[in-house]
Amino acid sequence: MYWRQSWRRDSRNASKPPSTDGLKRKPKPLREPGGKQQGGQPGHKGKTLKRVQDPDRTEIHPVAAWCDACGEPLASDPLTLSPETRQVVDLPAIRFEVTVHRVQIAQCHCGKAHSGQFPAGVDHAVQSGAHVRAAAVRFYSGDTSKPSAGNRVY
Repeated sequence: MYWRQSWRRDSRNASKPPSTDGLKRKPKPLREPGGKQQGGQPGHKGKTLKRVQDPDRTEIHPVAAWCDACGEPLASDPLTLSPETRQVVDLPAIRFEVTVHRVQIAQCHCGKAHSGQFPAGVDHAVQSGAHVRAAAVRFYSGDTSKPSAGNRVY
């Protein structure tokens, strides 16, 4: 009895990859196909990223030094740039700004030692700043709203 139950298992009713299903025919889908074509429908405006006229950085990708068909070196004199361009919009890398706090010390001629005071809130040898803590709270809470004057992370 058990072998019959395991024999009927496939990728649809058990944790098995589809490649273990064998050469069985797939069941016919019960859903009737709609009359619409795949992709954007006629009349749909669509949205896409727009090209930037003045990019921050331009990278030139050089052509190979050798012909991949005949193996001869490519002449370097008639090099031109292709009219095709591709733009990548990305966020700059997040970089931590580390501030080292130090206090001055001095000794009076009478022998008493004096020292400056660390700012309020700077209590440990290494700690997160106010902006890191605010960002952590915002990300942890799931707040994905656009920053405004009321919820801006400084």
